[in-house]
Amino acid sequence: MNPVFMMLHNESDYNTVVKVEQYIAEKLAEYIETKQKSVVHYSDGDHFNFSIDNFDSVSSGLKANYDDFYSFKNINTGESYIISTNQNKLRDFCAYINRLTN
Repeated sequence: MNPVFMMLHNESDYNTVVKVEQYIAEKLAEYIETKQKSVVHYSDGDHFNFSIDNFDSVSSGLKANYDDFYSFKNINTGESYIISTNQNKLRDFCAYINRLTN
């Protein structure tokens, strides 16, 4: 299974890219393998409660291919993140966002 990375939004400093926990990586692999086309909710009742959806790059004003980006939402906190198995592309995207916002 490929590792999965997440872009963390930091309002007071630069955004960063970190490797996600194994259970998130497993669920993203499942999401990709089953070729989901809409949001899927994952919960075990104790440790995790989140959803994964395809990243809507068009609504974000992006024109490049971001088919390997996904929207991750922590249901408990309402926080949303971008996740991907493509670490280099996500780091480049993070650097682009940092240049625009800092």
